[in-house]
Amino acid sequence: MAISNNLTTNSISINNSQNSNISKSENAANGNFAGLTVKKSVTPEDSPVGIKANDKIANNNINATTSASVRVTGATVQEIKSQGPFQGSKVNPSSPPTNSSLAKDSVNNGKIYRVSAPGVNPNSQPLVFVNGINTDTKTAQDSAAQLSKITGKPVDLVYNNSDPAVGAKKTLDHFVNEAKQQASKDYDNFNLLQKAGYETAAVAANQASGGLSHLTGKDIYTNQKITQEIQRVGLGSDVAAEWAKNNTLHNPPAAQALANNLLSQLKANPAKPVNVVAYSQGGAILSKAVQYLKNNGVSDKDISRLNILTLGAAANVRDFQNAKVLSLSHEHDVVPQYFGDLRGSFGRNVNPLELGSLLTKGFGLEQHLNYLPGQASDTSKGDPQIANLIQRWLNGGISPTAITLNDFKSK
Repeated sequence: MAISNNLTTNSISINNSQNSNISKSENAANGNFAGLTVKKSVTPEDSPVGIKANDKIANNNINATTSASVRVTGATVQEIKSQGPFQGSKVNPSSPPTNSSLAKDSVNNGKIYRVSAPGVNPNSQPLVFVNGINTDTKTAQDSAAQLSKITGKPVDLVYNNSDPAVGAKKTLDHFVNEAKQQASKDYDNFNLLQKAGYETAAVAANQASGGLSHLTGKDIYTNQKITQEIQRVGLGSDVAAEWAKNNTLHNPPAAQALANNLLSQLKANPAKPVNVVAYSQGGAILSKAVQYLKNNGVSDKDISRLNILTLGAAANVRDFQNAKVLSLSHEHDVVPQYFGDLRGSFGRNVNPLELGSLLTKGFGLEQHLNYLPGQASDTSKGDPQIANLIQRWLNGGISPTAITLNDFKSK
């Protein structure tokens, strides 16, 4: 099934008056990465490996003005109809409520758009991209246009429309409800002496409230159980992170559309790798899509043709079956700290002594929103070394691994 046969004729332009500050020669695939420094050992530039596992890349010597422009002038967008065996998915558990600014784009969740920068042939083999959480359609298309400009390829954007507040509440509700159910079972099995102790506490609480409280002994025990559970799955716990990844972040409609697109790409290009980029929540969605492929009988050999790059992803390199994965994360990016390859680093299972530093770092949000131009705002230029690293990855210059980048601050 050829993807190009499913292109519609609708075409939209993404317009901006700014032009790129990176010339084609600077972005060429010959590996011109002036200013890129590596803290650990690096093989020669012409090596097929390039950067070794666990290398920490610094960007202190790179001038922020070399970043690509915030918007790509004249990019075209064509909607692609998703076709394939993965249909009839459940609703997105993190779908925005009607009062959310994202709600107007909910109808686009799981839609696929082919985005092509000027001069890029939209009918050539595309790069596949899935965006992160809390992103409207236009911003996601802008990010896809940046990737098209960097790589010289059309980009199939699988649009993810998800609200972080909804996902966080459903995750919390899950653990609260689990605690309530367990508390009910526990209390029903208590002996009379145990129940009497909690009933006495309930009487005291009701008296202290001047009769406004009507708690029972079972209520007292249940509230204690809920408090204990929230503490257990508190800030950054692995338990909560894993549950959220597998239940509130995977967005079934987008994951199915992505799986159909990847299957189509694998069939249309039997002797070539299929290149995929996932940002933020897109990592969790992509891992689910790869799982769909695996469960549908796609061979490990074909899955190994998926050449995946994650940027600040809510996933780690082990979440993608037999695919080849390069993970890039800023050191203090909150998302990979909680869900991905930086687990165990700053911000995980935080103690009070770290709280001041945590607040200073803004909980890692700044470092999560500066991989590509335009992610933080219409004027944010992003980390300039990302374009170089994307090109190296695309041309096989970096081996599959997890790489931690020094934090980047715009000058």
